[in-house]
Amino acid sequence: MSQGGLRPSMQAVWDYAVDLKARGAQAEIDFEKKSLGHPLGSAHAFAGFGKYKELEAKYLPAEDVRKKYDGAIGL
Repeated sequence: MSQGGLRPSMQAVWDYAVDLKARGAQAEIDFEKKSLGHPLGSAHAFAGFGKYKELEAKYLPAEDVRKKYDGAIGL
């Protein structure tokens, strides 16, 4: 990764960690609100997991898909 991407990422992680230490759960709540609608607000959506689930439902046996996701948390 170039310095152009690494340094801003490191700074953002540091700033978030300091805020989390100082304000606790409220820092996470505020971060979640700020993330809504952002292209990277949901790592699962950004990675395309919803599309993978659609493809699994279309091409895999229903029983296999059910077993894979039974008891799963999240998607």
